[in-house]
Amino acid sequence: KEVVVIGYGSVKKKDATGAVDQISSKKFDNVSATTPGSLLQGKVAGVQITSSSGEPGAGVSIRVRGNGTLRSGNGPLIVVDGVPLAGGDVSAGGADLGLGSSSAKDPLSFINQNDIESMSILKDASSTAIYGARGANGVIIITTKKGKSKEPELTYSTSYQVSNFASKFDVLSPERFAELSPANDKGGSFIWKDEVLQQGVTMNHDLAYSSSTDKSNTRVSLGMTSTDGIVRGTGLDKYTATLFNSNDFFDGRVKLETRLSYSNIKDRRGLVSNNSGFIGNLISSALYWNPTLNTRNDDGSYAFNGDTYLNPVQLLNSYSNKGDLSKFLGSITTTVKLTNDLKYQLLVGIESSNSVTSTQLLPSMIIQNVAVASNPADQKQYRGMATINLDQRANKTIEHNLTYTKDLTKNINLNAIVGYSYYDYTADGNFASGKGYDVNQTNLIDNIEGGLQNEYRVSSYRNRVELQSYFGRVNATLFKKLILTATLRSDGSTKLGINNKYDYFPSVGVAYKV
Repeated sequence: KEVVVIGYGSVKKKDATGAVDQISSKKFDNVSATTPGSLLQGKVAGVQITSSSGEPGAGVSIRVRGNGTLRSGNGPLIVVDGVPLAGGDVSAGGADLGLGSSSAKDPLSFINQNDIESMSILKDASSTAIYGARGANGVIIITTKKGKSKEPELTYSTSYQVSNFASKFDVLSPERFAELSPANDKGGSFIWKDEVLQQGVTMNHDLAYSSSTDKSNTRVSLGMTSTDGIVRGTGLDKYTATLFNSNDFFDGRVKLETRLSYSNIKDRRGLVSNNSGFIGNLISSALYWNPTLNTRNDDGSYAFNGDTYLNPVQLLNSYSNKGDLSKFLGSITTTVKLTNDLKYQLLVGIESSNSVTSTQLLPSMIIQNVAVASNPADQKQYRGMATINLDQRANKTIEHNLTYTKDLTKNINLNAIVGYSYYDYTADGNFASGKGYDVNQTNLIDNIEGGLQNEYRVSSYRNRVELQSYFGRVNATLFKKLILTATLRSDGSTKLGINNKYDYFPSVGVAYKV
């Protein structure tokens, strides 16, 4: 009797002709995760979840149908409460200052896991064809919670979680190093784990109010997550607010549903990357630092041992990478029951985001060929670099569909849907960078133009893509045993040439219940 959510509807799992898996909130209520993608890990056969790093809120790679597809990306289409998300990164990644770049945060991190009712994963062509070209890599449909109890209900939940460095990767202690290499004994002590790592702590607070009657349904929720990563200086603070409201009019013939979701995510990223080059990043610098060499001199200044042999504590305190993401997702769905067998539905959705990523490396940090600039006026070299990356997205969704359900005879059941979709995706942003600052400057972001004028750079971008689609699907059940599903979608995109704007995506599925 399990009902699974599919594209533009739902069906009993035993009646689905395509490969569809669904996990409900019961399977991850006791799991703490900063992003919904992590909740799928190990729970759905054939779905691969890979995190780009161990940072809080790090980007998650989701592969439903493997790699190497014909589309430019390999990630699945994400649909939240009927609104297909634009896809791609909604937060800017950290700029490469010469020691590797940081990846963008997970685009699903704006969703509070405690607001999720279920997640359906559409895997094969029969189940994803209704989404056309965008469903080529699979589809994940996220359905958020509604009010359930007819009595007003107020719930509060909280959790506290700690995390520690799990690896047993040990290096020589200062004493052992001095014993094996007395010529390099500097007489000090450096324990890399104590200097660059810490105990990670995550706190979650969730407050929700819900009520339900025969003609209305309301749920309001507030969420807060605060995470400190196991690498010092890394962390994430997330604040979410959601509203669901549903009302029936005209004796249930008209239903109006409103969903609003807002989130703000502030994250702090460390200099931990996979493309840092031979000099290394924070972790590698800490690992090869001489364990008998103190990181600070007697006067409190940082010990310097060469521009390719970085002081890990100085690097930790000299590098800053902060992100601030605000995201809004809203939709209004109107359902009109035209007859007992025919209903019309209109969905209007808006998705917007604003992301700012600020990165700086202080001029007091001396690294070979990194953040170095020459001043033509005095022919001197100056150091330090700062970048500000702004990314803004505004997306619109309009969908119309007609659904017809009829028992033609006692042995033939028919369900058919036809529809039209229009999507408007706009992205714009700008990038500013400065290089070559006074050695005493510590706040480069708020004075990005304070570096060398010949090294100040500004750029901007803007693009817009429109998609238009027509789709239809017919499900026929014969003698309660044989199930036939035929789907066709036509997608048109402004990305394509004048004579090649549209293409067609058909599928046929057959199932027989034993």
